[in-house]
Amino acid sequence: MHSARPLSMPTRRCLWTLFATVVHAAPAAAIDYAGHVNAGVFSAHEKDSTPFTGSDQNDSLAAFGSLYFDAAKIGPYKNQFTLDLRDKYDYFAGALDANGLRLIPSNEPQLRQLAVKHPYDQGSYYWALGRFPIADAAVLGNDGVDVGIKAGAKIKIGAFAGLFPEQRHGQTLQLAKEDHQAGAYAQYQDQGPDWQRSTYASTALVLRQPVSAVQPPGTYIERAQPLPDGATTQQSETADSALPLKNYLFWYSNIVHQPSEQTRFTYLSHVDVEPSVHLRNLWASAYHQWTARFSGTLAALRIDATEYKRQRDLRDILPASAYTEGRADARFKLDKGLMLEGVSSIGVRGSDQKNAASVNAKLVATNLQKGRFAAFAGAGYRKSFNSHDLIARFGASYFTAKVDVDFTQLAMIEHRDNGETLHPLIFDLSLTTMLSTRLVGSLTFELAKDEKALLTSALMTLGYRFGSRQLTPTRERAPRLERL
Repeated sequence: MHSARPLSMPTRRCLWTLFATVVHAAPAAAIDYAGHVNAGVFSAHEKDSTPFTGSDQNDSLAAFGSLYFDAAKIGPYKNQFTLDLRDKYDYFAGALDANGLRLIPSNEPQLRQLAVKHPYDQGSYYWALGRFPIADAAVLGNDGVDVGIKAGAKIKIGAFAGLFPEQRHGQTLQLAKEDHQAGAYAQYQDQGPDWQRSTYASTALVLRQPVSAVQPPGTYIERAQPLPDGATTQQSETADSALPLKNYLFWYSNIVHQPSEQTRFTYLSHVDVEPSVHLRNLWASAYHQWTARFSGTLAALRIDATEYKRQRDLRDILPASAYTEGRADARFKLDKGLMLEGVSSIGVRGSDQKNAASVNAKLVATNLQKGRFAAFAGAGYRKSFNSHDLIARFGASYFTAKVDVDFTQLAMIEHRDNGETLHPLIFDLSLTTMLSTRLVGSLTFELAKDEKALLTSALMTLGYRFGSRQLTPTRERAPRLERL
């Protein structure tokens, strides 16, 4: 296991001194600022009826916290300062102790942002310095500089350079040890006379160059690597042996076009250009509302092995593979607050040509009890990669201005290709409450079981919002579950 190193005392003092200075100076300098602090605990207990080791139990326990702070209109040039700091302390995720009997706790600090920026809303140019994401280029982190200009009322172009933050399940406080990076991007945005008719498009070309020619064994890596079958995927494993590192070049595109209130097109692609041309991710969809009651969507999805590993069901034990899927859904409003929705999909794995298909339908009711209660119920059939399943779903939500309760339950009859029949059951219950206008608490409980295993987990969080900006108002009606 590879765990991130804890923050040094000088680094901690520097961060907290900078944060405290800006916070305390904010009212005096009339700085517009806002932020939130969150803390939580996650606990899980798993019991396996057919353990592979001597123990039939596997427990998890982790504590985490985050701090986000944003200050705008700083100084005569109206600059902006952003800090996003997170930390996870996992009691069972570290290396084994000297006796090999237990796991040592690990601490994983993550610095997502620490940057000074000059935003576009203060002029025709933009710059950022520090650590920050670049959304228009699909770059999660850059330790360096980003500059941009407006090339007209609807077009922005920019370029950036720096270091790609070291990846260990997130962006750590260590400087990058893997890649230099640089790129250019462009954005087009036409809001139209109203947001019902609008267009957004962005594209970027990003190059990453390894600092060293070889990745030493035992190092956690997340980069494009050639696979034995000649394809290329973004590898995110601990290297068992030294790996040669090559330049990584990718092209990113994102389009959302809504020519009318009834029609919307979306497109997103991520294409690796080096070390070989390879379509990493693709999403395309078309939505249209034919009548006041009837609407539908057609969509296509393509992901590579790395994204498959991130998105797949926890019970999927097949080797990661590229995956392609087509999907269609239709929605029909039966009455005010009552909708029938149907969804079908078919997909195939690239490595072994295993296919999957599903058909589902559900009835959604909203605006119950003066808009404070909503519910849905549905059923479906799924052919997965190794089973044929019958599925039933039920869910409900209820809330007042200060309390939100959500409940979902999924029950299945799973006929596996090896002759087994299992009856998985998944139960989720969550409670969120506004303890005050600035303090929010939540509690989530999940139970998942079948004939082979039982998993229970609980998550408790507490968040506090602060700042001079107006707080988001509390909700006054139930969510529109028909778009779930």
